[in-house]
Amino acid sequence: MFSFVANTLASGMNVLKAVIPMGLKTLKYFVDSTFRDKVVPVPGSVLYCDLWVAVEHSGIYIGENNISNIVVDGLAESTVSRSSPHSFTSKSILGRKIYVSCDRHGPVGNSKVAHGADSHVGERAFYGLVIKNCHQFSTKCVNYAERDSTDSSLWDSLPSVIPSETWEPTMGFLKDAARAKLGATKWRLWDWDNEMENNPPPEPDWEAHSDYFCNQALNT
Repeated sequence: MFSFVANTLASGMNVLKAVIPMGLKTLKYFVDSTFRDKVVPVPGSVLYCDLWVAVEHSGIYIGENNISNIVVDGLAESTVSRSSPHSFTSKSILGRKIYVSCDRHGPVGNSKVAHGADSHVGERAFYGLVIKNCHQFSTKCVNYAERDSTDSSLWDSLPSVIPSETWEPTMGFLKDAARAKLGATKWRLWDWDNEMENNPPPEPDWEAHSDYFCNQALNT
C-alpha cells in the first residue's frame, strides 16, 4: 500500500513538473509576442525557438541572417549547418518567432562565439535528444566567450526569482552559460518574419528576364 501511494505521488510530481513549465511557456510567449518590444540579434547571440510546448531548438546567430545550428539529416545523425530564420523555425508549431539572448539594454552576443559557431559548420556527428543535442552544441559555442564580470550590474548578477519555463536540462545549462558568458538576463523575440513583410526584397527586373528568354533558341 505504501509503495502504491509513493509511486502515485511520484507520478503526480512528475506530471506537475511538466505542466508548470508548459503553462509558464505559453503565458510568456503570449506576453512577449503581444506586449514587449522586439529585438534584432547581433553576431554571437544565442537564439532559440519553441518547437512545441515543452521542446526548443537552439543555435548561434553568426550574422547576415545566418544561424549556426544542428540539423538532423538521418537516423541519429546531424550536421552543423547555416540556416535562415525560416529554416531554423520550420518545425515549430508555436509560431515563427525566435528568442534572442539580451540584457537590460538589448541583444547580447560575442564575436568569439559567432566565429566558433561558424567554424563548426559542416561537421557531422551523432545526435541524441539528451546527449549531443542542439543545446549542447550552442553551449559549447557560448563557452568560447571570455566573460568580463564588470559588464553586468549587481542586479543582473543575482539569480532570478521567477520560475523558469525550461524543463529540459541541457536547455537550462545553455541559458546558464549565456547568463555567465554573455550577461544574458532576458530573452526577447526577434520578429524576423514581420521584418520580411515590412521590408520585402526588391522586385526582380522582369524586363531583363524577358529579354534574356526572348533570345534563347527554342528546343523540343
